[in-house]
Amino acid sequence: MTYTQGIETPLKPKPVNKFQFICSNYLSCFTLITLWVGVELGGLWHGATTLWFFIVVPLFDYFMKNDLDNFDSNRLSNTETILLQLAPMGYIFGHVIFFFVYATIAPELSTSELMLASLSLGVSATANIGAAHELIHKRNAISKTIARLGLLMVGYMHFEYFHLLCHHKIACTKDDFNAARKGHSAYQHLVRSF
Repeated sequence: MTYTQGIETPLKPKPVNKFQFICSNYLSCFTLITLWVGVELGGLWHGATTLWFFIVVPLFDYFMKNDLDNFDSNRLSNTETILLQLAPMGYIFGHVIFFFVYATIAPELSTSELMLASLSLGVSATANIGAAHELIHKRNAISKTIARLGLLMVGYMHFEYFHLLCHHKIACTKDDFNAARKGHSAYQHLVRSF
């Protein structure tokens, strides 16, 4: 509520940029493209995913204006809604595919290439956990099965049960080490969560 000359008036919701909303939901999918670049070009390009995740994405985050408003999903077309719902599933399948692609080419890689590829797959696995997290909240069996596949790929099968049965009960309390404290950066939360 705002007060204009002593009269209380409701705030008008700011329109959230639709392009920015959709891009933020698909930003992690570019990780799969950087994995493909590494496979195709070889050499130092095996580290492209790591550069993408730790340099390019933070730059996007820094230069995009901070928008704390919720997006009104009613503004999306049916096609856009379906694409946004399929993004986490596509990411998990993409990660699984690249895991096996790298497993088949690993014997041919030099030590430095193998180290860069391992870092890149580790970064991809991090986004894979985020995609699985989205899917474990869905009620349908297909989404939950794909989420479990994603968690299986990173050896984190217990995440579903801990997250839904423990974290959700203590979310945002002092006992919850999974939620960042108000005003903390991602890096402060990272240190605290360990």
